[in-house]
Amino acid sequence: MGKRQTSFRLGMAGLMVLILLGGISREILCSPQAEGVPVMLAQSQGRARVEAPPQQRHVSGSAVDNGDFEQGDLQNPDRPAGWEPLPETTRAASFLWDETVAYSGRKSLKIIKNQADQVSGVLQQLACPSPERWYQLSAWVKTEDLLTRPGARGGACVTVLFFIPGLEAPLAFESPFVTTASDWQQQKLVFAVPQDCATMKVILGVQGAQGAVWWDKIEVAEIAPKTAARSEAVRPEDLDRYGGYKAIQGRRTGFFHAQQINGRWWLITPEGHGFIAAGLQSMSRKGREAEEIEQVRNVPTQPGTVRERYQLLTQLMEVTASQLGADFQTLFPQEVRQQIKDSVESGSPQAPEQIDEAFRRIGEMVHGTEAQRQWRQASAQRLKDWGFNLVSHNTLFDQVVYDLPASPSLWGFPFIAPEVRVPALIGPRSALPAGIPSETFGFPDVYDPKFRDILEREFSRTSARVKDDPYLLGYFLGNELAWSGNIFTPAVEFSLFDMFIALPPERPGKQAVVDFLRSRYSGDPASFNQAWGTQIRDFPDLMTLTSLGPGRDAARCQQDRSAFLALTAEQYFKINHEVIRRYDPNHLILGVRFMGGQPVSREILEPMGRYVDVVSFNAYEPLPPLEKLTEAYRMHRRPMLITEFSFRAKDSGLPNTLGQGFTLRTQRERGLWYERYVARLLSSPQIVGFTWYKDVDDQPANRGENCNYGLMTVREEPYAELVAKVREVNRRIYGLARTARE
Repeated sequence: MGKRQTSFRLGMAGLMVLILLGGISREILCSPQAEGVPVMLAQSQGRARVEAPPQQRHVSGSAVDNGDFEQGDLQNPDRPAGWEPLPETTRAASFLWDETVAYSGRKSLKIIKNQADQVSGVLQQLACPSPERWYQLSAWVKTEDLLTRPGARGGACVTVLFFIPGLEAPLAFESPFVTTASDWQQQKLVFAVPQDCATMKVILGVQGAQGAVWWDKIEVAEIAPKTAARSEAVRPEDLDRYGGYKAIQGRRTGFFHAQQINGRWWLITPEGHGFIAAGLQSMSRKGREAEEIEQVRNVPTQPGTVRERYQLLTQLMEVTASQLGADFQTLFPQEVRQQIKDSVESGSPQAPEQIDEAFRRIGEMVHGTEAQRQWRQASAQRLKDWGFNLVSHNTLFDQVVYDLPASPSLWGFPFIAPEVRVPALIGPRSALPAGIPSETFGFPDVYDPKFRDILEREFSRTSARVKDDPYLLGYFLGNELAWSGNIFTPAVEFSLFDMFIALPPERPGKQAVVDFLRSRYSGDPASFNQAWGTQIRDFPDLMTLTSLGPGRDAARCQQDRSAFLALTAEQYFKINHEVIRRYDPNHLILGVRFMGGQPVSREILEPMGRYVDVVSFNAYEPLPPLEKLTEAYRMHRRPMLITEFSFRAKDSGLPNTLGQGFTLRTQRERGLWYERYVARLLSSPQIVGFTWYKDVDDQPANRGENCNYGLMTVREEPYAELVAKVREVNRRIYGLARTARE
C-alpha cells in the first residue's frame, strides 16, 4: 500500500461481511438498532416471512452450541442443531448431517460445494464474551476432491466476526485456508474480544473451491492475553548505534544480516547485535502534485508509455516548483525542456531516459528545500522519542537511494530501499486485454528479456550509492503483486496462468506459457484437448487464444495452473536474486511484500525461499495472522517481517473508505490494538519485526487513500493516546522478542 490508488479487497471475511450485512443477500439483515441480532427474512411463495433468529449463547469454557454436531434440528432432520446456512449459499452447496464420517463422536457437518465462485457455509451467532479476553477457536476439518485455483483465495476456513455498534463493518478473524484434499486436520484461530461488541458470529465456510468438506469438534477456549506491560523496557545505553540490543550477540559482518540464535530468528546489526525492526513507513511532507510524481517516478519509462509520461511530466513539474518556491527555470532551462519535447515527438530512443532523469530532478527538488531539511531533522528526533528504529520505503529514503548522496546522517536510522517497480507485463497499457490489472498491481512479464534489463539498470544505479552503506537493511523486490491474477475481484476465476494466456502473440510471456503447455503434454495436442476441452490442431494454435476457460478435466487443469505458477515464481525470484547479488553482495533481500489477505501458496513460497533472506507480508488483520504465517514458514523457512499494518478510527473525522484495514472508534482503541498486534506478533520466534503504516494522515481529498492511518493528523499533531501506547510498546520489543518460544 502507500502512495497509490487502492480499493477494498474482499477475502473470505469480506465476502462473509457482505453476506451478513445484506450486501449480496435479500434474506438476512443485521440491524445495529437491534443490538446486532439479525432479522431472518425467508422467501415463501414470493412473500417474506419473519423467523426467529438463532439462539444466542455466551462462550463459556470450551463449548459452542452443538460444536460436535451430535444434536439434530427438529425442523430440519438432515441438519445439525444450532447452525444456520449462510444466506443465498444453498444454491452453490448442499449441507448434510453426516452419520458415516466423524472426527469424534458419531456425526459431523458435511458441505458439498458444487460451484467454486461462491461462498458457502454455516454460521452460529453468540452473545459476545467478556471484552478484553483472548480465545482460541479450534475446528477439525476433512476435505475430499477439493479443487482451488493455485495462488487464489480458495478453500475451507473458520471466520469469527464481531459486530460493534457504531461501526459499519465488523472486526474479522480468519484461520488459514485448507486448500487441498486431506484427512482430518485441526484449524486454530486466536482472537481478542473488542470492547462493547454486540454480537459474535462463528462461520464455517468454503470459498473459491469445490468439493466436499466435513467439520467436527468446534471448540472455543480462553487463553492468556498478549500484552507488552510485563516485558522489560530497554535503555538507550542497552542499544548499539543501529538500534541493536547488545545483550543478543550474533556474527559481526559490517552489514545487516539474518541469524537464528537459540531457536529464534534475529536481524543482526553491522556491529553484531540482535535487532528487531520497529519501523515506520511513508514519512513525507508533500502536496498532491508531489505525491503523484512520487507515485510514478520509480516506474521506468517504456517506449509505449513515453507520451503518457511526458504529458504527466509537463503538467506537474512547473506547478510543483511553484508550490515549493523552487527555481523552475534553473532546474529545467528552456533548452532542456525543448530537448525532451523534441525527443518525444521524434520517437527518439533516448526519450525514456530523458523523462526518467526529469522525474528524478523533480524528486530532488521536492525534498531539497530548507523547509524539508528542517522537517527531516524534527521527524528524526520524533521517531527516536516514539521508539522507532527503522524507516521503511515510500519515505524520503527514496531520494537517498535514487537522488541524494547516501548518508546515514540524513536520518541516523537504518532504512529499507524502495522496490523497483517494473511495468506490468512490460508493454503499453492499451495493448493488454481487458481485465489485466493496472501497471501498479499487475505482474511483470518475467519471460521478457526487458525484465532483467530494467532490473540491471535500476540496481546498478542504486548499488552505486548504497552497496557499502551499513545503515541499509536491504531491498524489497515488489509490492502486492498479482500472484493470484485478478486481485480486486478474487471470486472471478482469473489466475496468473490465465493472465499470461490472455497476452497477445508477440509477448514473450505468451510464448512462454505455450511452450510450457507443449512440454507438459509432450507435444501431443490430442492429450491437451482432452484435458482442456479445446480443439487445437497443434500448440501454435494457442497463440491466437486469449482464454482457455475452466477446462474439462478440472484436476488436470488445476495441476497445469499450479505448475506454471511455480515456474513463474522461480523465474521471478531467481532473476531478482542474480541481479541484486551481481551489484550488491552485502545487503538483505527482503521479499515482495505479499498483499494482506492474499493467499500465498506452496508454488510461490518454496521457490522464493531459495532466493530471499527475509519474507515480507502486509497484514492488516486485527491481530497478526500467526497461524497463516507459521504455515507459510514451513514452506520457505526464512524469517518474516510484517511490512505494513495499521488501524483507523472514526473519531479522526476522515472518510476511511479506501485502502485496507479495519476501522475502530477511537484513537485509544487504535493504541490498544497496536499493543495486541505487536505483542502477539513478537511471540513468534520466526518474526524479526514490523513497520507501521504511516506517519501522517492522508488529506480527505487525497486521490490515493483518505484514511486515518497516521500517528498524526494532517496538521502533524500527534494523536496523544495512540502515540503514548506506541511509545510504550516500542520500548519493550526486545523484552517481547526474548520471551518468544518455538
